[in-house]
Amino acid sequence: MTVQDMDNDIGSDDSVTIKRILDDIGLPQYYDTFVGEGFTLIEDIKTLSRNDLKDDLNIKKLAHTKAIRKAFQDYSTYENSEFKLSPTIDIDSQLRSGDKYILIDIGGGTCDFACHKIEDNHAISELFHPSGGDW
Repeated sequence: MTVQDMDNDIGSDDSVTIKRILDDIGLPQYYDTFVGEGFTLIEDIKTLSRNDLKDDLNIKKLAHTKAIRKAFQDYSTYENSEFKLSPTIDIDSQLRSGDKYILIDIGGGTCDFACHKIEDNHAISELFHPSGGDW
């Protein structure tokens, strides 16, 4: 990449969104690592393998590399909407505190099921961890 290319990229990166994604999955400590290594576009981060994260970016914990890869792969689902990994509900929703519901996510060749409960502060707690798999 030339200095000219870098100048053209100023202001056209995903840095704020990358920070928000990492914050949402509870791994904000890796933001400086990504940006410091020149990863300012989500599409570039999506191409990283587990070995790239582990060996080149020094993210050693398996759970962290899996969470990062999943969050950035899942981002494309939310590109045209507000991205938020930490679920909340609309206060004016029909669901009330204590209500429970089943969430079914069908797409991308998989079918996943989860069970959630609405808490007093309009947050969502997980009663049953998502499970499912290939069709």
